[in-house]
Amino acid sequence: KVGELLKQDSEIVDVPGANGVTALMLAVRYGRTGVVEKLLVDGKASVNLSNKGGYTALMFAAQSDQKNMVEMLVKKGAKVDIETKSGSTGLSFATPEITIILVARLAVSTLLPEW
Repeated sequence: KVGELLKQDSEIVDVPGANGVTALMLAVRYGRTGVVEKLLVDGKASVNLSNKGGYTALMFAAQSDQKNMVEMLVKKGAKVDIETKSGSTGLSFATPEITIILVARLAVSTLLPEW
């Protein structure tokens, strides 16, 4: 159904709902890998949008220890250093395994900003 909606109106992919939460954030939060893939590929969802509290899809993935989601988001350009209103980053929520992925992304983006 997500694919059908995106075909009808691809502009809806980044429209925030309550508290600034996007479809991508919700799909990540609830572990809906197929929906996340559709939103990122077909819908070209913006990975670095944040809700009213400053939380991004990457933070939701790190918070719920979803390694595959973190990897997908990082490959699509999710920024590791975005801060919430309270000053937390994706690293603040990460388990040790996810921290390795995020630190690697941060290192690469620092050395190769266009990557």
